[in-house]
Amino acid sequence: MGLLAEQAQSLYNIAKLQRQNNQLQAALTEIDKAIAIIKNIRQEVTSQGLRTSYFATVEDYYKFYIGLLMQLHKKDPSKGYDALALNISERARARGLVELLTEAHANIRKDIDPKLLPIMSSLCILVGIE
Repeated sequence: MGLLAEQAQSLYNIAKLQRQNNQLQAALTEIDKAIAIIKNIRQEVTSQGLRTSYFATVEDYYKFYIGLLMQLHKKDPSKGYDALALNISERARARGLVELLTEAHANIRKDIDPKLLPIMSSLCILVGIE
């Protein structure tokens, strides 16, 4: 995990520099790579507590990513960067909520309306929690 985390950090730093130099597409490429590494690391962590705390350490990457997408949207509203930013934001929020509920050992499926079970299962799959 160490080397991959350092690689993600380097890509994040490169993306920040590129954004400062108004190289927005290049910054997007680098932060995309960093986020992909973060997702891989997160999937490898078996402890729910460690997974949650790891995600907290890289929250700034996602904030940067969303801000960059919104900046790109201002430049070219027809590309759908705003929708992508919203999607990333909502997935991060959902992931955080489900991880907190899981860490608290909350039985989120107990007493749930059977009609809602497919939605709950889809949410868990979406954020990578079974």
